[in-house]
Amino acid sequence: MLHSIYAGTEPDNDTARAMVQRFGKQNGTPWPRQSVVPFNSAYKWSAATFAEDSFVVGAPEFVAGARYAELAAQVEPLLEKGSRVLLLARCDAEPDPKVGLDADKLEFVALLPVANRIRPEAPETFRYFAEQGVAVKVISGDNPVAVSEVARQAGIEGAERYVDAATLDTDEKVAEAVRTCTVFGRVTPAQKRKFVKALQADGHTVAMTGDGVNDVLALKDADCGIAMASGAQAASQVAQLVLLESDFSGLPAVVAEGRRVINNIQRSASLFLVKNIFSFLLTFISLFITMPYPLQPLQLSLLSMVTIGIPSFILALEPNREMVHGKFIQNVLRAALPGGLSDLLLILGIEAFVFAFELPIGTLTTLTTLLLLAVGMAVLWDVCKPFTVTHGVLWGGMLILAGAAIALLGGFLGLEHLDMRGMLILIVFLLLVVQTLHSMERGLTAVGDAATLVWKRLPRKSKAEENY
Repeated sequence: MLHSIYAGTEPDNDTARAMVQRFGKQNGTPWPRQSVVPFNSAYKWSAATFAEDSFVVGAPEFVAGARYAELAAQVEPLLEKGSRVLLLARCDAEPDPKVGLDADKLEFVALLPVANRIRPEAPETFRYFAEQGVAVKVISGDNPVAVSEVARQAGIEGAERYVDAATLDTDEKVAEAVRTCTVFGRVTPAQKRKFVKALQADGHTVAMTGDGVNDVLALKDADCGIAMASGAQAASQVAQLVLLESDFSGLPAVVAEGRRVINNIQRSASLFLVKNIFSFLLTFISLFITMPYPLQPLQLSLLSMVTIGIPSFILALEPNREMVHGKFIQNVLRAALPGGLSDLLLILGIEAFVFAFELPIGTLTTLTTLLLLAVGMAVLWDVCKPFTVTHGVLWGGMLILAGAAIALLGGFLGLEHLDMRGMLILIVFLLLVVQTLHSMERGLTAVGDAATLVWKRLPRKSKAEENY
């Protein structure tokens, strides 16, 4: 019977693949099929009609219906072992999904326990996500008892907290279940979408993993949709990430790469923005105040190479597994603004001293270059925290490179020897660099906290008013 049902069919899920592998490839001539009812998660069975009989294969609770009690003593021990159980039954009439199955007209033929294969790397993968603070939820169309046991074998925390999704008939029950339960059995496609929305409404960022057509709606609504390449094409089309090897254990490497890119770009971007913020503000002020621009192009090249170009190149490529915190733009601005504003404030001070003492323009550009190098090295010091051997070598190397460039190429770069007045001005402002930088950080933090507090206290329109 099973050979005739599965021979020559194209399986569309893991259960069907297992059945085709076990029964569809046996020797022998299958009975010619007259009609087929494909599996659907709405009624959870499939059927095939032959010349003399029709057969149904599906979940015992849904196939047997009111007569499930006759099978419970045999089915439940298999479920408790983590097996997915199918029921093969002969029916008198051709099955019709629109009408449903009449349990009284079924003859139970066989129970088919299917073992779920736990990949050896699965426990380690779930342990990694638990350590990262990720709550794993298991959503399945199978019996929740069996799914719970499989989840326990896979090492998922809280696998004993399961629920039958058929009992979640209100939005309130769904919201409570997603907060308290880990395993969800007998889930319909519409419920998968509800679970995603309920988690998002509770303030969670949701990554949904799926491989079937029934997962498409939930994958589209999730913050990050992850599909298996071996699954349905529709799932791969709507997902943001497709695992080409269809192996969930590849996700830690994906997370590590994402963290490396985001964290490293944040650090490198802050180095670039320090100079951009300073240049923009100084140019804007120059529109209203007549003063010479305090830098030459070659001096800007030195600053860019030592405090931006080489450090950002190295920092952008190094491994970084630190968890991503906050929002990207806010993090970058929080790191760059103190340096850019410190540059502006100190250079305006230098301009004032040069104007008061009537110093030559060469002294101005030299003082500005040396002071910007000092601020850039201080910003780079903060960016390199926490210090590793690589970071220490990087910071020390940039300091040595800057010193060598000044000593060997000072004339080529337009740097002049400073007299006593110039040296005194330089020393005073160098002593102010660290204090100015930290004062800017504290001031910007206070302003940001105050702005956040005011924003939270602003009156908000209700959703009903916004819709109106």
